[in-house]
Amino acid sequence: MATVAAAAGLKEESIEEIRSFLDTKEADFGLDERAKKLVSFICQQDEEGYRVLSNVIVTQQPTNQDDVGDIAAAAARSYRAMNILKQDLTMETSPYLQHLNKPLIITQPDQAGLLAKQLLVALANKDQPSYTVLHIREVLAMLMDRFPGNVLASAASGGKQGLQEHLAPLLLHSPTTLSILTNLVCYGCTGRRGEPSAEKSAASMQQQQQMMRNQKIAAGARKKFVRQMAEFQLFDRLAQSLKTEEASGEEVCDAILTILEVVGYPPEDPTAAATATNAATATNNKSSPPSTPQVGENLLFGPLTSGDWWKDLLEALQQETRMEKKESIARTLHSAFGLATGNSSRIVKSHAPARDATELPQGEENKEEEEEHIINRLVEWELTDQMHAALLQQLPLLLRTLNLPRSDILNYHATDEETSSNSSPDAAAAAATTTSTTTNDNNNDNNNTTTATIRHPGRYRTVPMGSWRVQLLSLLKEIICYNNNGNSQSTRAMDALMEFPLAPELLKSKKQQKAADESKSSKGGESKEDDETPYNPWPALCSLVFAYPYNDFYHNIFYQMLQTVVLQHHEPTLRVIFQKSKFLSRALRSLNESSALKGLILQVLNLLRLRSQSLAPNAFLAQYLASHDLWKEASDQFIELTLYQQKPIKQAPGIVPTMMLTASSSETTISLADIELGTDFANKLGLSGISKWDGSSLEEAVEDEASKAAAAAAAAAEQQDGQGGKNKKKKNNKKKKKKK
Repeated sequence: MATVAAAAGLKEESIEEIRSFLDTKEADFGLDERAKKLVSFICQQDEEGYRVLSNVIVTQQPTNQDDVGDIAAAAARSYRAMNILKQDLTMETSPYLQHLNKPLIITQPDQAGLLAKQLLVALANKDQPSYTVLHIREVLAMLMDRFPGNVLASAASGGKQGLQEHLAPLLLHSPTTLSILTNLVCYGCTGRRGEPSAEKSAASMQQQQQMMRNQKIAAGARKKFVRQMAEFQLFDRLAQSLKTEEASGEEVCDAILTILEVVGYPPEDPTAAATATNAATATNNKSSPPSTPQVGENLLFGPLTSGDWWKDLLEALQQETRMEKKESIARTLHSAFGLATGNSSRIVKSHAPARDATELPQGEENKEEEEEHIINRLVEWELTDQMHAALLQQLPLLLRTLNLPRSDILNYHATDEETSSNSSPDAAAAAATTTSTTTNDNNNDNNNTTTATIRHPGRYRTVPMGSWRVQLLSLLKEIICYNNNGNSQSTRAMDALMEFPLAPELLKSKKQQKAADESKSSKGGESKEDDETPYNPWPALCSLVFAYPYNDFYHNIFYQMLQTVVLQHHEPTLRVIFQKSKFLSRALRSLNESSALKGLILQVLNLLRLRSQSLAPNAFLAQYLASHDLWKEASDQFIELTLYQQKPIKQAPGIVPTMMLTASSSETTISLADIELGTDFANKLGLSGISKWDGSSLEEAVEDEASKAAAAAAAAAEQQDGQGGKNKKKKNNKKKKKKK
């Protein structure tokens, strides 16, 4: 008994000595000789000696919360304990610490699991100081890199109650702890760190692959973890956290997108692929290289295939909230579907070396830049099709959230002059920094909703496009342009948009306009139901081009949407864009009126010119351009402008000295043949693989297809305008007679 008591007393003395050591600046050096002696002694006495340091991190609060000195001392003590634990965990993996001995504190995987559980439980305390949360995050990140399987087992222990206790608090301390949650989920689903492609480097890729080979997570453990995360409803909880004002929207958005990217885009293991290829060659190609084993990761993304997930976030955008929150929600919506389709800018395939040659350990070679082969598992799991179908169901809500103009659509102006001209200089200066909610009187007389306008000291006000609206417009573009290489998906979004009614002012029938006005006046203006019913968006989308002549972001979005419609030759949509919205006439006039739009307009006009050459003469686009008087008048002008635009810079006068122009410079002269189908110019417009229509062998088939398309377009137009086909033919005949 005396021996046991003596050992216990010696242990207490050692613990007090370690705590006293942590209060000295000598502990800033981490595991030096004295620290190793103190730590090794206490760990020999107790297998859970690591708790001496972990308790300093999670329980050593300052005695006086108002005393700055006590807070600084407690933070320094916690930092030194964290630093010692991190150095101990990196002894066997870091090439810079190979001269040290083996780990002294965490010597067994079970100890890592127990330590991780203690740290996760400590995060549930909302009253933890910010420095404690940061130090816990650092130690947990190191534990996950060193012992990922044990940390996952600790996080998922206890079933649903355990997940609620361990993982739910990670959503509360945002943004500090969301990176822990992201790493946990990515490790549990893929066995890889939660690191976005844009932040990867060749060196980190090499280090991560080496770590994965040494510390692999069993497929059974990963499968169990994925099932638990699906039951935990991770993505529903993240979406709920994204909508709350307390959480940091950008951090939650990054967590959602990182998990979606890391799990949905697994890299190909070059070592495994080479081994499998050699084995297949040895067996006379009787077996193919196996793919990365899957553990049901698609279950984790189940909420994304439901319309409710997208609906909740779109409804949150319609509520009064901070602009930063709107930015985060809109970016989440756009980037999530962009990752599903493979069009996201987050997908980076090439990674440059991250370390200088002088920083490398002796004997290690620098990692060359290499391309990482990745697979879009989201398409393979058919999640992209399901997400696209869910978004099609939410098109009405998406259009309402975009707040497109609803009245005087073709004359919409985003910028208007101020009505009051006697404002003082002080008032003008205040107006320059004030954002007010005002009704755009010139454009939205019949719209009960208010539009946020920014007043400028130059006595004008403008309705800003806003980054969050650009994100939603990009989402609409992705929905329209999505094509899974199947005929069933290519025009579903276009057909869905054509189901929305046209605005009453765009209807040709005066009787219908009068009846609509009388019905509106009898109801005392627009009813709430009429105000919430979205109109066909194409007229408003066309008007936004001219309302924001300097917004290149929107111009790129609009061109891609129009390009998809023109390439598909979706006749109902083309009729709305050109006949109802008068887009072609306005575009041709703007060539001489607005220099800001000239680049976009030239692209659109050449797209229409070249696409019409590949269609049969009786196709709608070819017939419409052939009968458009302004098109025929301006064709030579925009072709000449296009040739001048494509001229090499050395041909421009005054750019290159005359002596540098040789006789061969005439060979680079741009002619009409250089901007026709089959050229690089046409390929850049998105017309690669499209040739001119010859009409020799497919004439009858094309005529039959054109007649069917015309019948479908006539039926759609009849539904839009409420007019019969015979009445339209009579009116067209009358117009032709008048022209003659």
